[in-house]
Amino acid sequence: MSEFLSQFHSLRELGSQKRRKFGRVYYGISKVSQQGIVIKSITKTPKNSVAIAQLHNEANFNFDFQGLPSGVELFETQDTFYLTKPYIAGITIDQYWKQLKKKNRIPFLKTFLEKLSPILTHLETNLIVHGDIKPGNILIKEDNNIELIDFGLATKTDQENKRKTLFPLGFAAPELILNKLEIANSTTDIYALGITIWHLFTNEMPLSHPNPSIYTNLLLNLDLPKHSAINKEIHAILLKMTAKHRFQIPPNKMSEWEVINLLKMAMLERYQHIDAVSEAFKQIPEKKNFYQRISLR
Repeated sequence: MSEFLSQFHSLRELGSQKRRKFGRVYYGISKVSQQGIVIKSITKTPKNSVAIAQLHNEANFNFDFQGLPSGVELFETQDTFYLTKPYIAGITIDQYWKQLKKKNRIPFLKTFLEKLSPILTHLETNLIVHGDIKPGNILIKEDNNIELIDFGLATKTDQENKRKTLFPLGFAAPELILNKLEIANSTTDIYALGITIWHLFTNEMPLSHPNPSIYTNLLLNLDLPKHSAINKEIHAILLKMTAKHRFQIPPNKMSEWEVINLLKMAMLERYQHIDAVSEAFKQIPEKKNFYQRISLR
């Protein structure tokens, strides 16, 4: 055990190392504060340069706002970077969703969006795009509140963003897939939220393909598909959340100005604020004695 990790007792590794592309994640209890702490560690090697950059980026986002990370710190030893943050008791939204009876899912979703709205509004007000909204980064805490975690891919829209970042295919909006960070805004996160909701209902990923090049082409050219698990009212909302330009001509065959202009026009077709998404879901009727309202309060 490293000298840094010796500051914690009851240390155990979280998650599966086989599924993790880099580094390790631990849970431990601080010997000083006696609080539960999550520790991310990444060894200083050239192959980990992207992961190290994300770790540094995540450390830049500390908030004093309910539902957003606080107490995030970065430490460096001779051969390793460590990021620590307070442990949050809860489960990811997809785990929580699977525990719900089907009749309770839409009522839960309406309440969830009400809770998420001030969190995303706070980010928008502070010119921050999360950039990695997906089920694994949304926690339903033990007190039934929400926590949005992992800001390793987040960006400040009032700062020059020239970094080249590989955003995970599937949830990322086209402007992120094409690395046009300079135009990312609140609708970029609304797009990812739409894919997240589609995934909750279907337990699948839309437009998936094992070949990354073909997958990217599908994501840039096809609308969110219909699915038997999603009714037409919800599908219409998700389509607006995930509005995109369909690139019939490959973007690399177009001028940068033209690509950016087409992306921006498509972004204007999306809901412009999370409150509009929440309001749209509120309009979905709940059949009497069929949906039982539940609360995250």
